[in-house]
Amino acid sequence: MNPKILVVGDVMLDRYIHGTVERISPEAPIPILRQTHIEDRPGGAANVACNLASLGADVTLVGNVAPDEPGAALGMAIGRGIRLEWAMPAPPDARTTVKTRSVAMGQQMLRVDIDGTPMTDRQRGDMRDRILMTLETKQVAAVVLSDYAGGVLDSDTPRMIK
Repeated sequence: MNPKILVVGDVMLDRYIHGTVERISPEAPIPILRQTHIEDRPGGAANVACNLASLGADVTLVGNVAPDEPGAALGMAIGRGIRLEWAMPAPPDARTTVKTRSVAMGQQMLRVDIDGTPMTDRQRGDMRDRILMTLETKQVAAVVLSDYAGGVLDSDTPRMIK
């Protein structure tokens, strides 16, 4: 039987812009990346959840994702096999955390970070309700707290899970 694991924490989209560099910009001494493709991967707590699922765990993921393009891309990157319990509803103008890397010839050249919108009190309450419901309705073998200082976890989270 596969262990049931609850992962709670800061989820993010890791986006890789792959390309080639063949020249230097005339505007500044920087390489020009000619984009060939984009790769989206689950990051942060979502990466932890995917790794556990790949080992055969039955994973529920609780985190903060906005209803934006990166949030949808993150859902697609996670794929099947993980129950997503986002802390929703989020404000319509909310942002999902995205870490975008520019890569040429296997070498990361630059990373651009977009910080996600902080959770509202309503979202935090919704997240707590989802965590408690998961703990009450499923026989969870383990809880993983995955903190990347993104604001999902706070000092109350460990006490709530005990």
